[in-house]
Amino acid sequence: MLTRLFAGASEVRVLLMHSPLGLKLVAGHDFQLAFCGHTHGGQIATPGGKPLVLPPGSGERRYARGLFTLPDGRQLLTSQGIGMSDLPVRLFAPSEVHLCHLYSSLDVVEQNGSQTKPGQLVW
Repeated sequence: MLTRLFAGASEVRVLLMHSPLGLKLVAGHDFQLAFCGHTHGGQIATPGGKPLVLPPGSGERRYARGLFTLPDGRQLLTSQGIGMSDLPVRLFAPSEVHLCHLYSSLDVVEQNGSQTKPGQLVW
């Protein structure tokens, strides 16, 4: 099924998935940037932000919140979101909503002259 979903996609691919666990499902499929949530940032975390409690199906704890460069160079943004799971409390995992602006590399070159590769995603 995933092969059909990626078929015919352009060279710049933005992936929306429910949780970081989806990374296992899309292994071997090309994308530049993935957005996900579900983790609530751990919902209960240490004061330094290390997640202590994650909802089932969250995937790896290291991707519970934040922006990551994956081992193959792709980017992952995991939002802490605004909700809660079974426990009606958040501790050191504040609610958040991301507003991301995506630009074509051509727009960036026109605006500030920076060098980008064709098909590169800039945000």
